[in-house]
Amino acid sequence: MQPRQQLLAALGVVQYLPRDRWQLHSAAPAPAVPRPAVAPAPAATALLAQLESAANSAERPVAATPAPAQPAPTAASSAPATVAEPLALALWQAGAEWLFIADASAQLPSSGEQKLLANIARAIQAANLTPLELIEWPLAGTTADADDPHGHDFLAVLFEARLRSRPVRKVLWLAADQRLSARLGSQALATMAGLVQLQLPSLAQMLAEPARKAHCWSQLQPYLAANAGG
Repeated sequence: MQPRQQLLAALGVVQYLPRDRWQLHSAAPAPAVPRPAVAPAPAATALLAQLESAANSAERPVAATPAPAQPAPTAASSAPATVAEPLALALWQAGAEWLFIADASAQLPSSGEQKLLANIARAIQAANLTPLELIEWPLAGTTADADDPHGHDFLAVLFEARLRSRPVRKVLWLAADQRLSARLGSQALATMAGLVQLQLPSLAQMLAEPARKAHCWSQLQPYLAANAGG
């Protein structure tokens, strides 16, 4: 017996062989022994007739029962669940006065953009500009929660806790339009109620189109004068 067959036998595995193989290894067939002819008894003849009648009735086709109709899929079940775009916020804080917020979902601010921000902070006398603080949703290594797919609850709690521990008086949005603030959700924006909020072009836009810097300085002018006089 081959090792493989021994292993299968030890495991109690039945090894099935093709018909042409087991016929070759089977022993020679024993000579057929003639069976004596036996006349069927009357009871056996009646039983055979009953069995034949039952077999004939079983062969008759039976009408198939129609399967119940399946309900048509609704539009809600076929529509895929909406998945929010990932969000990344770049935050810088300057003392207890300013909080700068920029959209970093596409890419992190370049060194040139951060240098421009440092010049803006210096012009409005915003001291001690902190290094970039990155907030991402979903969190790194996780997926969006089904109960909070856009991260609105997460951002509301985060900004509420942040403004309590490190309060500011003014928020400067560095974004092309108001879609960034809307992306945070009404709950997060409610935590900034009562703060002075300004909307400026993004840092990338101001570098690509220097004419936008003039618009930026015109919006900051009242705060430049206030800081100079204070």
